[in-house]
Amino acid sequence: MKALSIIISILIAQILYGQVIDPFPYKFSSSIYERIKIDSNRWRGGGSSADLSFIGLYNEALIEWDKARPLVRSIPETDSIEFIKTYKPVDAKKYILSKAKENRILIFNEAHFNPRNRVFVTSLLKDLRRLGYTYFVAETFANKPGFADNSIYPTLNSGYYVMEPQFGNLVREANNLKFKLYPYEDTTRNNGKFREIEQAKNIASLLKTKPHAKIIIYCGFSHIYEDSVDGWERAMAGRLKEYTGLDPYTIDQIVLSEHSEEQLNNPYYRMVKASKYSILIDKHGNPFNKRLDGQKVDALLFSPQTRHVNNRPDWIFENGKEPYILNKDSVNVSFPLIAKVYLKESDIEYMVVPIDIIEIKNEKDLIKTAVAVFKKKDFVIQLIDTLGKTQIIKVRNNDG
Repeated sequence: MKALSIIISILIAQILYGQVIDPFPYKFSSSIYERIKIDSNRWRGGGSSADLSFIGLYNEALIEWDKARPLVRSIPETDSIEFIKTYKPVDAKKYILSKAKENRILIFNEAHFNPRNRVFVTSLLKDLRRLGYTYFVAETFANKPGFADNSIYPTLNSGYYVMEPQFGNLVREANNLKFKLYPYEDTTRNNGKFREIEQAKNIASLLKTKPHAKIIIYCGFSHIYEDSVDGWERAMAGRLKEYTGLDPYTIDQIVLSEHSEEQLNNPYYRMVKASKYSILIDKHGNPFNKRLDGQKVDALLFSPQTRHVNNRPDWIFENGKEPYILNKDSVNVSFPLIAKVYLKESDIEYMVVPIDIIEIKNEKDLIKTAVAVFKKKDFVIQLIDTLGKTQIIKVRNNDG
C-alpha cells in the first residue's frame, strides 16, 4: 500500500510538471525487436540501440546502430603511414586533466547507445571537482520544473538517457561530489539551427550569472562541433563560443570507439595499439583530432576494444564495481528475465535508476552472467519476467 501511494504521488507530480513517462521503461529485447519490424525506417539504430543499451545488451546495441549505417571507410596509404609515424598514445585521463587546468569549459560528447562514454567521464569527475569544476551540464537533463527534486538521486524523471544505469551512475557520482546539475536543452521544441542556438543561450546564461564557474558540458553526437555545420550553421559548442567569447575544450568520444565489426571501425582506430583510454599526441604534445567529416574538435578519445568478463563488457566493472553472479537455485521467476540492481529496496518505490541492468535469456546464461555491484556496499536485485512476476533478492556485501 505504501509503495502504491508513493508511485501515485510521483505520477501526480509528473502530470503537474508535464513529465509523464512510462514508470517501467525497461523493455525486453523481444519487444524492442518487434518494434523495429514495424518502425524500422525512422527508429532503427536510434531508439532501438539506446533501448537495448538500457537493458545491458551492449553488443546488440552496437549491431543495431551499425545495421542502419554499414559504412566501411578507408584513408590513403600515405595518411596511414603519417599517422603511425607521428602520433603516440598517452594516458587520456592525465592529458584531459592537464587541459582542464587551462580551461573553464570542457565538453564531452557521447553516442546515446554507448554507455562506455558515461563510464569514462564518471572516472574523471573526482579530479575535475578538485580542479574547481562545479557544474555538470547535460543535454539529456529534463529542462522542466521539478528537475532539482527529481535529481537528488538519478530517477526516471531526471532525463531520458539518465534511465540507462551508467548514466545514472554518472549522475550519482556527480551528486556525491556536490556538482550542481544544470539542464540546458531547448524547451521550445525547435530542432536544427534554432535548437543549437537555444541550447547555447541557456548555457551562456549560466556562465553570465556565474562568471567564474568552471563547467563540464555533456552532449550527444554532433553538438560538440566547434565550426560550421550543414543545416545548423553552427552547433551548440560553436554557438557557445560565439556568445561567450570562451573557447571550450572539446573531447569527442565517438570517432575512436569500436563498432560491432572490425571492418566498420574508423581506419585510424584500427591502427592504434593501446590497451587503455588514450589521447594520441605528436612530439609537440598536439592531439590527433582529425575527423573524416572534417568537423572541428580539440581531441579524440581512444577507447580500447572491449573484453568480456562474466559475459559482460569489462568496463562495466570500472569505477569501484565488481561482478556478482546469481545463484540459479535462488531464482523463482521464469526466463527471459531482467535483473535490476539497486542500492536499497526503497529505490524501486521512488523510481531511482538502477546501478546495473541486464536481460538474461536462460539458465545457461544465468550461471555465467554477472551483474555489476559497488564493492563493499549492500545491494538489492529485482528480477522481473515477461509475465510481470517479480522477485526481490537482498545481498549483504559490506563486511565492514
